Formats: sequence, C-alpha cells, structure tokens
Amino acid sequence: TGRDLMSKAAEALSAIAAAYADPDAVARRLAGDGARIIRTIGSDAPFTMLRAAGFVPVRVQLIAGDTPRADALLGPATGRRRGHRLLEWMLDPEQAQTPILITRADEQQADLFAVLRELKRLNEPGPRNVHCLDLLHQPRATSQRYNRARIDRLNNWLGELGGERVDDDR
Repeated sequence: TGRDLMSKAAEALSAIAAAYADPDAVARRLAGDGARIIRTIGSDAPFTMLRAAGFVPVRVQLIAGDTPRADALLGPATGRRRGHRLLEWMLDPEQAQTPILITRADEQQADLFAVLRELKRLNEPGPRNVHCLDLLHQPRATSQRYNRARIDRLNNWLGELGGERVDDDR
C-alpha cells in the first residue's frame, strides 16, 4: 500500500541520515556482523569496485575537538582544520588495522597520505593499511591509461587485504 511504501522510504532515509551522522558506529556494527570494512576519504573513491572486491566502504567523518597528535606532526592548524581532524582520526590507535583508502580529490588528502606513508616507513604508530588513489578527470586517452594503472595498483592492494580481484566482468 501507499502507507507501507512511505513507511519503508522513511525508514531508509532515517538509516541514511544515521549513517551520515555517525559512520564510525555504522562501521563497528557492520564489522560486528562480519563485513570487511574499508574506510574512505575522498569523493571519487570507486565504491562499486570496493564492494565488488568484497569490502564495505564507509566514509571517514571529521572528529570534533582538539587534534594533539595531528598538531604534533603538522604543526598547529591555521585556518581550515579539516586535514588535522582527518589525520587525528587516522592516528587513533583503534584505527591501526583499519584499511583506509584516500583519494586525491583534493591536494590536502595527498599531503595526509604522505604523512601516513612516512609514519609507516619510520615504524611509528599509525594506520598500517593505507592506499592513495590518484585519478585524473580529463577525457583523454593518456588520462585513461594513467587511471587504468592506478586502478590496477588499487586492485593489487585490495587483494593483499584479502579482497577479490575485480576485472571488467566483476
């Protein structure tokens, strides 16, 4: 009936709103149900590919409050605090084994990846499973070749994490 349909739609919208408000709670619930979670930062993450590889992508939400670990690495934030808040979340010891995919949707995200890569190289605390996906968004053959190589690297990384290899048929 119309009321049932409206009720289901309202439930779906409520679930979406809750997931947007607290993605960490969603990730914990899904992981508790046995899902392989991958956290994402960037608007151009290939969500369909991540799902096809057997992962459930959940976006990273900015933390509120102070960012002492990020400030120690990046210096005090001046102006926008987005990068510090993202890095603070990633430096939480609870996230050490969480796979995190960072895209280069903006330059700040590439800088964050560079910090995390250096922490890993120095064997300092931080997330152990981080990948940066750099996609070009120009309609050129050279961009397509570049993106294919980047997607292949992502596919290999997902396989290292236990995911399924994704090809054009999957």
